[in-house]
Amino acid sequence: MRHLVQAAGLLPATEAAPPEYVETVFDGIAEGFNAHLVELGYRIPGLLRTALLRHVPDDDRSIGPTLDLGCGTGMAAVALSDRRFEELVGVDLSERMLCQAAATGLYHRLVKGELREALTERSAYWTFVIAADVLCYFGSLEEIFASAHTALREGGMFIFSVEEWEAGQNGDKWSLSRLARYQHKLPYVSRAAEAAGFSIATLQPDILRNEDGQPVRGAIVALRRS
Repeated sequence: MRHLVQAAGLLPATEAAPPEYVETVFDGIAEGFNAHLVELGYRIPGLLRTALLRHVPDDDRSIGPTLDLGCGTGMAAVALSDRRFEELVGVDLSERMLCQAAATGLYHRLVKGELREALTERSAYWTFVIAADVLCYFGSLEEIFASAHTALREGGMFIFSVEEWEAGQNGDKWSLSRLARYQHKLPYVSRAAEAAGFSIATLQPDILRNEDGQPVRGAIVALRRS
């Protein structure tokens, strides 16, 4: 409730949504989640697929170890289901969302947990870390970027979506919207990524979905670990 009050502008926003809030919300909507996103014209899984495959050589028979942060029902895995992964691991806070992801049969392993903890389990291991519609639950991105950089092997990539914050007030980094989702200034995303040691391979503005009949603008970002 406190997070929703913050989103309404009645309290100062904290730097991330509480894990308990995220878990409760997604446990409650897991069964109808995919159908709802189809109604919203949700495009992120396809956009992430395009961004990831842009950085996979055509002659590769399989994609290296990949960590799907906030995997939800497994929509990103479905979008990439025609490709073979050496290892595909999904992480999510919601047990009910993980049950939906398990039904796809596409993951080697599914883990109930918080994404920052998942990023610290293995150093220099993952070829790709992906996060589809996940960083909207974090305002400050510095800690996540630093952890992703540590988790990736040299040359590995962190590919994710962000919602764009275009308004000029209340600072120059991020803002908590009335939908209780964080939106980010794209220059801030670039600065935080480079400070963590990444080079920016792709920062592509795009329409992510519709909300109340209006397009939600954001970007698909691909960062390479130097």
